[in-house]
Amino acid sequence: MADLDEVIVLDREALELCPQGHPDRSMSLNNLAIRLWTRYNQLGAMVDLDEAIVLDREALELRPQGHPDRSMSLNNLAVRLWTRYNQLGAMVDLDEAIVLDREALELCPQGHPDRSMPLNNLAVHLSTRYNQLGAMADLDDAIVLDREALELCPQGHPDRSTSLNNLAIYLSTRFNQLGAMADLDEAIVLDREALELRPQGHPDRSMSLNNLAVDLSTRYNQLG
Repeated sequence: MADLDEVIVLDREALELCPQGHPDRSMSLNNLAIRLWTRYNQLGAMVDLDEAIVLDREALELRPQGHPDRSMSLNNLAVRLWTRYNQLGAMVDLDEAIVLDREALELCPQGHPDRSMPLNNLAVHLSTRYNQLGAMADLDDAIVLDREALELCPQGHPDRSTSLNNLAIYLSTRFNQLGAMADLDEAIVLDREALELRPQGHPDRSMSLNNLAVDLSTRYNQLG
C-alpha cells in the first residue's frame, strides 16, 4: 500500500500543475480518480470513493460530446456511483449510473471495440435496480443487453464466463417471477458452460457450482 499511497501523492501534485484550462487536466483527474478507486477497493474508505466520484465528474465535464475519452469517463463514473449505491443505498446514485451507462452505450455503436463494457455495465446496473424496485422492464432490458454482451465474448474471450454467469442469473430470476421453463432451461445451459470455463482453482468456480446446483434444484422441484 505504501507504493499506492505514494502514487496518490504524486498524482495530486501532477493535478495541481494542471489548472483549469490545461490540456492535460482531464487526464490528471482521471489518473487520480483511478488510484483512489483502487485504494477504496483495497481498504474500503468511503472518502476515497467519494473523492474519486468528484474527480470523475470534473473529468467528464472536460470531455464533451465528440471527445475520444468521453465514453471512458462515463463508464468510470457510472461504476463508481453504482458502487456507492451498493454501500449507501441512495437510489439517486443508481439512477444516475444508469443514465450515464445509456450515454456510454450510445457512444459505442455496433462494431465499436469497446461496446461490450457499457453493455455489461448497463445490464448489471439495471439488474440491481430491478432487485430494488421490481420493475420487470429493467430485468428484461438487462437480459437483452447481456445477450449482446455475450455475443461479443466468443470462445476464448476472458469475459465470457462472466457474461454467461450474469445472463444465467437474470434468466433464473425471471423464471422465478414469471415461471417460463424456457428461461430456467437456458439458465442451466449457460451455468454449465460458465462452470466449464472455471476449472479447479478458478476464484469463481464455487459461484458457478452453486448457481448450477440452485437452478437444477429449481427445475427438479418443477418437473420432478
